[in-house]
Amino acid sequence: MGSTFGKIRLFTDPGEVLMCWVEKTVLTNIPGNFGIVLDNPVFHKGKAMQKMIKDSGHTLPTSLFS
Repeated sequence: MGSTFGKIRLFTDPGEVLMCWVEKTVLTNIPGNFGIVLDNPVFHKGKAMQKMIKDSGHTLPTSLFS
C-alpha cells in the first residue's frame, strides 16, 4: 500500500486565510469578468488582494478603495 503526503499550511492572520480562500475557492468558481465587492477590513483592501482579483480577470469598483 502506497503513502500519500500532503502539504499542511498554518495561517498566521485572517488576511492569509481570506487570500487563500479567495484564490482557491471564490476565483476558481465564478465566471470571468465579475465585479467583486469587499467590505471594509484592512486585509480586504490590500494591494495583494486587489492584484489577485484583477489578475484573475475580475473587476473591483475603484470608488470603494479610495
